[in-house]
Formats: sequence, structure tokens, C-alpha cells
Amino acid sequence: MSFGHGTLAKLWANGYDLTAYLQNVASAATVTAEDATTLGKTAKVALPGLADATLNLDGLFDGGANAVDQVLAAALRAAGGTIFTWLPQGDGFVNVGYGLLSDETGYNVATPATGLAKSTATAQSRTGRERGLVAHALAQRTTWGNSSWIAAAATSSNGAAGYLQVTVVTGTGGMVRLCHSMDNMTYVDLITFAASTAVEAQRVEVSGSVYRYVRAEWTINTSSSLTFQALFCRK
Repeated sequence: MSFGHGTLAKLWANGYDLTAYLQNVASAATVTAEDATTLGKTAKVALPGLADATLNLDGLFDGGANAVDQVLAAALRAAGGTIFTWLPQGDGFVNVGYGLLSDETGYNVATPATGLAKSTATAQSRTGRERGLVAHALAQRTTWGNSSWIAAAATSSNGAAGYLQVTVVTGTGGMVRLCHSMDNMTYVDLITFAASTAVEAQRVEVSGSVYRYVRAEWTINTSSSLTFQALFCRK
């Protein structure tokens, strides 16, 4: 068993690190219970239905360039949604994290006379709350390479989702992939993110078989670099 203090947590939104502005992050995940009770039953019967999740952020206000206000104010009207990656125990390789492709439904700013200016935001996920493992902790890469591997007990059949947070790009950037292998020797592409040329976030989902071993791989263009974090969510 491993516990971790809340100050270890990290959160990115669309490629921007909001960790230094936040004082609390909370998320609720639910599944609807559909009534399936029929005649002759002596107790109510329910079947699981649709997954749902919300994200709530509380922190300090900062109106500077690329700070929390700019990011969350823009997210309130983002047609494509906002991609969040939340790591409750920090950004270490194979640490547990959560990914949410969400619509921000509220952004509030408060300036009490006797305290610090604060901001709060709420978001409604389009994809539930997807639990995963860190496949690549935030780091700058300047040449081709790959991470170590994440191993499951066996091949699974329900697909996967990958979350990518790109925080810094120089030159013309590069491309990140999540690859899988049956034997931890020969890897093939599983999730291919679009080439990154600017600060951004991506979520890519695939269906079907996911082999036992998974790792991140990246290709960096000449005289360029990517600073990125990747989360792998096996379904």
C-alpha cells in the first residue's frame, strides 16, 4: 500500500500545467443504475448504464500570460472540449492518473476583501473518467527514443485510450506513439497521436486487442524538441 500527500498531485489542461495555481482537485465518477425490475421480483433490480464524471478545480487567480485565468477562461467556450490529465500522486512512470475529455461548464473568480483572489472551475466529461498509468513522465526529448514498458497480466480485448500533454515545442516538433507487444521484444503501433507543432493536448481511443506490454515511442524532427507527458488507459 502506498499513500501520497495531496501536494504531489499534478494537473494539465490542453498542454498547460495548472498545478502551481491549484489548491484542490476533485472528481466524481458515477454509472447510472437503470431499473430492470420485472413482475414477480421481490426486490428492485438495476443494471449499470452510462458512465459519467465531473472535475472540480479550486485555486488562486493569476491573470498572467498562459496562467490559470487565460487557460480556464478559454476552456469555457472551447468547442472541441478541454483535455485534462490529473495525477493524484505525481508524475512518475507507471503512477496512476486520470484522463478526461471535458466541457468546462463553469468558471468563477472571487476577490474577497480579506483574502486572496481565487478561481474555481467545473467540467463535465464526455468520456467518463479514464484511469490509466503514466507511460512517459513530463520530459524534453530531442531525438528518437522509447520509454520503459508497462505490463498487464495478459492481452486485453476492450481497446484503450491515450492522453498526450505537450507543454513545450521547439523547431517543428515531432510525433508520439503508444506501442504494444506480445513478447516485450517486437512493438507495433497502437495509438498514434497527430504530429505536435505547438502546445496542445490530444486524446486518442482505439478498439480491439491490446497486447500485454505497452510503451511510449517518439520521433523528433531535426533541430527540434518536444516536452510532453503521456498517459495510457487500458479499457
